[in-house]
Amino acid sequence: MTFHLYTLNGTIKNTFEAYTTHVINGRPAIVVPVTPGGLQTTWAGLEDALGLGNIYGVVGTPGHAFWGWFTDETLDPARTGRALYETMRRPALGDECEIEELLKLIESATTNVAVSNLFGNSTSGNIDLFGVWSLWGDVDDNGIVEGEDLELFRKYLQYGPMGMEVHINRRAADVTQNGQLLAKDWELLRQYMQYGPLGVEVILGRAPQ
Repeated sequence: MTFHLYTLNGTIKNTFEAYTTHVINGRPAIVVPVTPGGLQTTWAGLEDALGLGNIYGVVGTPGHAFWGWFTDETLDPARTGRALYETMRRPALGDECEIEELLKLIESATTNVAVSNLFGNSTSGNIDLFGVWSLWGDVDDNGIVEGEDLELFRKYLQYGPMGMEVHINRRAADVTQNGQLLAKDWELLRQYMQYGPLGVEVILGRAPQ
């Protein structure tokens, strides 16, 4: 039984390459052997694979927030955007990374039925997951950081606490990299959009100090 972890984003290729263990159907992949019913701490290569994450912003380069690992069924072929995302399939804005739940299911899979439900076979099989990244600040995940992102983020901060459901790409919105979505994230994004075109250095997704 194996996990096949792929990237769909060509701009991430250099970062992903350091983790790549195989090439499957022309795609770089991280292959992790797993044992259903066993502890994930014993699955060689998993820890390294899960270490693949954010590409932090630096001067002159916006970087990318790591959204997470998603199954093929989650990715929507209709969610095409602009710019670098034109040919990419994306999760819905409200979707969360699926790998943690899958790992728990594999650990608890102690019957042939449970294993077959996960891998399609009780003796062999693969689970394919795809890594998805987004530009820092691109909270609507359309490939461009623009005014619509600022407005959507404002609605999330203003109406979310009141119970209104406002979906945003939470990973991309955490531009201050403190693990929370706060007004200072919105403010940094505002400064980036207002002053960046004037040549002022405003970095989104800077590596935590």
